[in-house]
Amino acid sequence: MSSRRELGFNCTDSRSYAAWDENTTFAKHLYALAAGQIASLKSLDDASKPAVLLDLGTCDGRSTAPCFRECARHIRERDAGAHPPRPQRPVVAIFEDHRHNEWSPLLTRDLKHELGEGVFPLVSNTSFYEEVTAPGSVDLAFSNCAMHFLASSEPPGTFQKALRHVTADASLAEDAAAIAAFRATAAADWQRLLLCRAAELKPGGRLVVSSFAVDERTGFHWGHGGTGASIYHVLAECVQGLVRDGLLTSAEQRRATSPAYYRSLAEFTAPLDDPNSAVSRAGLVLASAEVRHFACPLRAELVAQRAAAAPVDAAAYAQTFVEMLRCVTSWEVVRAFGSGSGDEARPADERQRLVDRVYADFAARVEARPDDFSFDFVLCHMVIEKS
Repeated sequence: MSSRRELGFNCTDSRSYAAWDENTTFAKHLYALAAGQIASLKSLDDASKPAVLLDLGTCDGRSTAPCFRECARHIRERDAGAHPPRPQRPVVAIFEDHRHNEWSPLLTRDLKHELGEGVFPLVSNTSFYEEVTAPGSVDLAFSNCAMHFLASSEPPGTFQKALRHVTADASLAEDAAAIAAFRATAAADWQRLLLCRAAELKPGGRLVVSSFAVDERTGFHWGHGGTGASIYHVLAECVQGLVRDGLLTSAEQRRATSPAYYRSLAEFTAPLDDPNSAVSRAGLVLASAEVRHFACPLRAELVAQRAAAAPVDAAAYAQTFVEMLRCVTSWEVVRAFGSGSGDEARPADERQRLVDRVYADFAARVEARPDDFSFDFVLCHMVIEKS
């Protein structure tokens, strides 16, 4: 997972985090895909060396630890089923995230006990845009919903009224230029990231990625999966409400532009499809890639209630929805107030009131039309092998 700070997991209300954590069907698919690689990993043929697993963008490790345990179990089964059976090899499990990650939830846990006998946990605060481990040391790396963040914390451009490139207005010259800058930066960052993985992976090792994406066939992306509302359109409208009311300046609104990019399948595979690219020359080979759409379980419950003619508590739905939304987007809204200095800086209590107003406005919209809002996930799943 990506860092809690980057994703906005800074809610003091534990219900917000719990509500989000329940919506993890997509994560379970990714980790099953990762663990499923173990049986055919050529890098594990040499049983004299420890198996090295690497999670890129681990967040607090809530989801990572079960994946590490499952991978370790598959490694034990592989070694026990060899002819002749191999002795149990050590497994090194590396939790990676950048240095600004909120590390305390991970580091205060008994990771050695959680992961089990023979598994040795390590933690790295090196960004995945750099080489995290020694060259040729990793058997299996995986990443869940982290690689949409760009290398720099400052976006390559800003939008007039949008928070993300997927909702920017390409008909405006300024926004069109910013979208082009995002696209170019994302391509360069993706190549940089893949070259780091090419250096780390053992020959025969693999990288498994699940990342937020744009489905080129439908235009769908996270928060816009076919229902009436696009989450980022509505959130930007709520932020714009502060501008219209004179509570937020246009300059502050632009600072809310997110340094993140949802790639298309073609953008993900481009450096791997080109045999002359630096990535291909570094030995990375695309094994599989697909875009998957995961429907929102919250909205599924709502639809089931409608079908059963059961009463729908729109206020409760709006409250849960916005708690989850706030967990993963508040960092973007807060950016509007977090970059100023001197006369531009706002007191913490004023910032909090303005952020609260944005989400209260959003909640009112959800309560008025609950059927229009869902957390659909559109993700690119990739398996990449080091030749």
